[in-house]
Amino acid sequence: MEWVILQLKEAMPFDRQPRFLFRDNDGIYGNGVVAFLNMCGIEEVRTAYHSPWQNPFVERFFGTLRRELLNHIVPINEKHCYQLIKEFIEEYYNYVSYCLIMSCCSFKKT
Repeated sequence: MEWVILQLKEAMPFDRQPRFLFRDNDGIYGNGVVAFLNMCGIEEVRTAYHSPWQNPFVERFFGTLRRELLNHIVPINEKHCYQLIKEFIEEYYNYVSYCLIMSCCSFKKT
C-alpha cells in the first residue's frame, strides 16, 4: 500500500493531480490509498466487482497512446509531452469519428 501511495505522489509532480483515478478492485489498494486520494481531492472510480471486461477500455487507450505516439517520439519536457498527447487525442478521435460517419476509410472499430 505504501508503494502505491509513493507511485501516486511521483505521478503527480508540482501539485498537479487528476480529478479521477480509474482503478480495479485489487487488494493492493488499501484504506491508506483511499485516504490519500480523498486528501488530494481525487475521486476514485472503481470497476464493478466480477467485471474484468471494464479494464481493457482504459488499458486499450494507454496501449494505443504508447504504440501510436510515445514509441515514435521522445518528448523534450512535460509541456511538450502534454501537447503531443493533446494533439494525438484530438487527431485520433476526429479521424475515428470521420471514418465512422463517412464510412470511407479502412478503419474498423473493434
